[in-house]
Amino acid sequence: MSVKSAFAHTLYQRRKELNLKQRDVSEAVEISDRHYQDLEMGKAEPRLTTAFRLAQALDFSLDEIKSAFRE
Repeated sequence: MSVKSAFAHTLYQRRKELNLKQRDVSEAVEISDRHYQDLEMGKAEPRLTTAFRLAQALDFSLDEIKSAFRE
């Protein structure tokens, strides 16, 4: 699994677990709805600051991405 797809999968999974809409997350981290959609679909890679804000908003560790990348 690539880092981009692992990140996308984690975003989707955590958002669903928290019962949030894509718009809720994009507003929380101050990115456009479209950019968030692209991140969640694996069409884009986040900047480091955006990755940290997403991890904080969705309560996951970036280490989880590293673990998924190794699988």
